[in-house]
Amino acid sequence: MSSEALKAAKEGMAVRDRIDRARVLLNPPKVKLHKMPDWFTKRLRSFAKANGLKQPYDYVQTQDLLIPICGSTSWLDHWGTTELGPFVCCRHEPNFVAEPYSFSEREAKSLMRLSESLNVEWHVTSDTWWNPGNTVRITIHEKHP
Repeated sequence: MSSEALKAAKEGMAVRDRIDRARVLLNPPKVKLHKMPDWFTKRLRSFAKANGLKQPYDYVQTQDLLIPICGSTSWLDHWGTTELGPFVCCRHEPNFVAEPYSFSEREAKSLMRLSESLNVEWHVTSDTWWNPGNTVRITIHEKHP
């Protein structure tokens, strides 16, 4: 192994170790990557049907439905399902989450369109599983009265 490859391997191990230590310290809810909660999938498919869009047959096509709803899906990184949300309002069912490295006004506007179209709520927190301290968690859940 070359010295550059050895250096890169050591750096990779150090990053993984830092992530593991942060997870132990922060104890964020684990994410089932690339798994959409059933309620969210149903909302997306209902939206497609109501708006004359092609009905998806797998999770990739279901995920693609977010583009006509949101416009931008730059926030859709390291996405999946988690059982517990950060607030009382999102502890009723599994939540859809994404954990991008950045979050800006563009992503907020995209999520506002999603919220209006699917009648959902969303929150942004620093409590992430993917890379604690370097990503943010977007939690999407059903609205509750």
